[in-house]
Amino acid sequence: MEGRKGILELLQQGVEPEHLLLTEELLATWPTDVPLPAHEPVSVADLERVSGLSSNRAGLAVLRVPAEQPFEHRGGAVLVLDGVSDPGNLGTLVRLADWFGIGQMICTADCVDFHNPKAIQASMGSFLRVRTHYWSLDVCLAWCQGLPCFVADMEGQVLGQVAFPQALLSGFRQRVKWSFLPQWQEQGAQPHHHSAL
Repeated sequence: MEGRKGILELLQQGVEPEHLLLTEELLATWPTDVPLPAHEPVSVADLERVSGLSSNRAGLAVLRVPAEQPFEHRGGAVLVLDGVSDPGNLGTLVRLADWFGIGQMICTADCVDFHNPKAIQASMGSFLRVRTHYWSLDVCLAWCQGLPCFVADMEGQVLGQVAFPQALLSGFRQRVKWSFLPQWQEQGAQPHHHSAL
């Protein structure tokens, strides 16, 4: 995680980075309500050499990839993603899920790795609150049986005002596979237009 906002959010959520690099620029404006953890001082020039951002004058936190937690559905919506290959797009979808109170997300096996640094950065801290699981298509379909499911599709109908589904399947930029849709429709999924979501 990089940048002032991301690093402070990590620490406020109780996450302990494996390594923490902080610049004097960030330390000079460190908030008094956030305890300063063990860290290594770094110059802005050295930080920008290792940073994945175009500009980073604050710091960088290295995190351990946590063990995947078991999936437990206790009601509420679940976001199911298929074919999301861009890590920035995946991180954005994690952030949107968090914004709408969706605490669990299922990715099919052809989605990019959730722990990709660009996905983590784009999630802007939401990865701390949204549990992400990777399943095969068959496991996804079996789990969704009997649940009200909606598929986000460029050719679908405008969603309008409906009760929020328990599973919403989305790809990115028309990437939900046509071969995938009939299998979901057999489960009773209803396609709806992306622009309404």
